[in-house]
Formats: sequence, C-alpha cells, structure tokens
Amino acid sequence: MTDTINKIALIVGNGKSTKLLYDYGFNNIPEYIDVYCTSLAFRFCDDLNYNPTYYVFTDTKSVYFQKETLKKKINSYTKTKIWYLGCDKILNKDKYFNNNKVVNVDHNSTGPEALKIAVKKKYNKIIIIGFDNNYTWIEEHVKKLNYDNCAIYTQDVVNHPSYFYPNYLRKGDIVSWGRYDKSKSNRNKSTQKIIDNAVKNNIQIIDFSDNILKCIKSKNFNEHFKNLYICNETNIIYDFINKFNYRVMINIGGFTLNNYNKFYPDDWIIYIFEAHPEKYQYIQKYLNQHPDKQKYMIIEKKCVNNIEEQNLTFYLSNESNGISSLTNFHVSHYKAGFTVSSIRLDNYIKSKNIKYVNFLKIDTKGHNYNVLQSYPWNIYKPNVILCEFDDFKTKKLNYIWKDIADYLIMKDYKIIVSEWYPIVKYGITHNWRCFKEYPCELDDINAWGNLICFKNKFLFHKFKYINNEYFI
Repeated sequence: MTDTINKIALIVGNGKSTKLLYDYGFNNIPEYIDVYCTSLAFRFCDDLNYNPTYYVFTDTKSVYFQKETLKKKINSYTKTKIWYLGCDKILNKDKYFNNNKVVNVDHNSTGPEALKIAVKKKYNKIIIIGFDNNYTWIEEHVKKLNYDNCAIYTQDVVNHPSYFYPNYLRKGDIVSWGRYDKSKSNRNKSTQKIIDNAVKNNIQIIDFSDNILKCIKSKNFNEHFKNLYICNETNIIYDFINKFNYRVMINIGGFTLNNYNKFYPDDWIIYIFEAHPEKYQYIQKYLNQHPDKQKYMIIEKKCVNNIEEQNLTFYLSNESNGISSLTNFHVSHYKAGFTVSSIRLDNYIKSKNIKYVNFLKIDTKGHNYNVLQSYPWNIYKPNVILCEFDDFKTKKLNYIWKDIADYLIMKDYKIIVSEWYPIVKYGITHNWRCFKEYPCELDDINAWGNLICFKNKFLFHKFKYINNEYFI
C-alpha cells in the first residue's frame, strides 16, 4: 500500500448518474472515504466549497487549456493531497506543475486512469459513479478545430444531456470530437480490464453508473457509506443478552477465542463443538493454560447433524481453514486425513442435563439447517439464535437460506437478516451490507450472511431501534 490510509475510495466521474451523489450531498460523504474528483469537477467543487482527497485529470490537451485555472486550484484546494495530471513537456517545466502536490501521468481517458490509480493503492472497496455510456454530442455548440480531432465550445452549455451539473461545459473548453463510438468501446474494454484485475486482487468494485460494466451495481449510498461499521453479530448479540439470569451458550462451528472475549468475564457456560483436530487442540490448549475456565467452556470434538454417524468424511481447504466442512462445496476442498463423528443436539443436551439455552450460534459451513432439525424444540427454545446462511454452501444439500428462515418463523422467532456482500475469496476480510427484517429478499442472489433470531419480541424491536441506521 502506498499513501492509502482509508479502505474505501469513491471515484466521481461527471456523467448524469453523478446527480445521485450531488443530491445526496458531497459534504455528507464520510471523511474516512477517499474521494477522487475528475476532469472539470472543480466547477462544482468550487460551488460546493468541497475539496476531494485526490484530483485526476489526464487528458493532456484539456489540462493544457485549463492550466491557469488548475494553478489556482492546486494552490487553493488545501485538503486535496495529490493532483494526478496529464502534463505535457511545457507544463512539466512550470513550477506550479512540478512540485510534490502534482504527479504527472500519461495521456489517457481520465475515468479509467483514476480507477487504475485507486486500484494500485489497494483499497478494500472502490465505488465509481458518473462513468456513463450515453454521451450526446451537440454540434451547434462547438467549432471543430483543425488538429487532433478536437473541437472548442463556442458558448456555455446550461444543461448538457451528458453531464449532471448545469453549465459543466463552458465557452472555450476543448473536447475530443468525432471518435466517440470507437473511444467508448475502447474505454469500456480498458475499464473492464481494470475492474477484473481489481476483483482478482480482492478489491470490491461498486458501480452507480449507467453503463455495461460487469461488476456489483448499486443506487443506495447509505448502505455503502455506513457499512464501514464493523458488523460482528456475536458481539452485537452479547449486548442484548448479557443481563440474562442464566447464561448458557451452545456454539457449533466457527469458534475463535478472540470473538468471545466479552463472554469470559461474565461466567457464561459455553458448549463448543469443534471437529477439526487443530482447532480443537488450540481451544484445549487454552483451557489447559486457564484451568479456571474449564468449568465454563466445555469442548466436544464432534460435528452436530440431524443424524448421528461415525467415520464421516471431512473436507479441508488450502485457501482458508475457515471453510472446513462435511460437504465439499468449494473447488479447493480435499479429503482430510481423518474422519469425524456427529451427534444430534437433542441427545447431547439430554446427556449433559442442559436445562436452558440462551444463545445458540451455528456456523457449520453448510449443515446449519440439519443442526436446527436436531434441536429439542419441545423442551426449551433458545432466547437468541445466530445462524449463518450461504446458498453456495448448501447447493448439494438441497436447501436455501429461506428454508432456514421459514423454519425458524414456524418456531415463533422474529428474524433479522444480516446480509454480507458476495464472497470474493475465502480467507480474507469480507464486506458487510446491511440489516433487514425478514421476510425480505437479498440485494444480491450470491450474498451470504447470518440470521439473528429473537424469541422475545421486545429484544427484537430493541435491536431494530438501536441499529436503525443500518437497516434498509
């Protein structure tokens, strides 16, 4: 990573779709987001008294003709860190363009170049807007020049159909002319190539533009500007159940010591199921080093399923140790050199004489529905259930996320869907999208997430009230 501190970038083109951002309010963009403005954006930045984090303008001829204006902006935009400008040999010798605030870049279409710059900075997420494909020429407003397929505007254009901002193009502006269809095709190809490269490097691209680019599409800024909020569902749930008189948790899969540091001081009894030998040994080592915790953390080297079996095939992955499963749902899966056994929850709860369960957490990488079917619902319903869903993992098991949700609705639970963006690659940090109240639809059919299920309607409504800003 170079000079990037933040994890999200917003690249602002000047097409019609940027009207959505303009109406949202540039000054409402969170400060943790790096904003890249482009080309003649200084015209609306001035009116809004707004300084972007970075400025990109790489059309060499346009930069040259705007050189006097750009000199003033470089000096006055005190919050703009770097200006990426397509400077020719003449401007390179000018002190205003030869300093530590200006980086000279090769001539290129400004939008794709801005995206390329952001990708090199290795953001987790890049949002683009104003990269529209519907450019319209207004021939009566320009005079064609005799060189380099250029034209000059002979008058201000109050409402150009290709730009969101009134009077964006003005008398004296130089533009390319006569090669738009070919350049549009080339620009789309080059932009798509940059996007594909970004995705391969685990960078998520979100596009608000009107174009044919293949990436995640969106029209809701709130879900992206607010979702830097780190959604740890387990810790969120703890804040709602830490006052319970009885504190019993059953954790099936996905257990990490760091994720449960809130529970330890409050003497929760946690029953942990972990069939993976290395993960089991890691937890067991912790318990051996902290004998005072052994009466609060009971670990079982078993899987939980709706059928009790021995010598079950278990699958591991070199891509991530977090997708070990009874089902080989991923291309990286291979058979483990060991087998595992499974147990039903009703039989286990009976054998341990567990009288109540406050928190049931299920993350078995595909078999969550089976786990729920093994629970003794006629004895005691958990106060809160946190259950992962991901249809990609359950294709071979012939159920989808709504089957789990509907099953729990039938058990009289009120459900919050915590939706995450589709997984780009296992083993890296994933991106959270929002909360929703079930029944609902996912914003992306490839999304995954967790169902947060409340037996108590008061807790359900309290959760919604406290986390209201994260619901869509």
